[in-house]
Amino acid sequence: MENITADYNQSDRTRQSQENLWTKIESDAGAYGVYTVVENKFIKFDEDNAGDEEADAEAGDSKDLLKVTVQIDFGKFRYPATG
Repeated sequence: MENITADYNQSDRTRQSQENLWTKIESDAGAYGVYTVVENKFIKFDEDNAGDEEADAEAGDSKDLLKVTVQIDFGKFRYPATG
């Protein structure tokens, strides 16, 4: 998953580079390894509630904050290992 951060850090860190990263995570299955995308969306903080509540960015909103949550798929395993 550190490759996601590395890709962004090597980009020019513009809104376009965030949109490119969003697209790569969403559509290029396996681009960063084996994972399940839980969330991959642009967010904003709701100004009506003192700016402390997260809301989805809508058309016309600034897309400055990209929220990505992934679940790493390790396959089946048992912990602790038995017998």
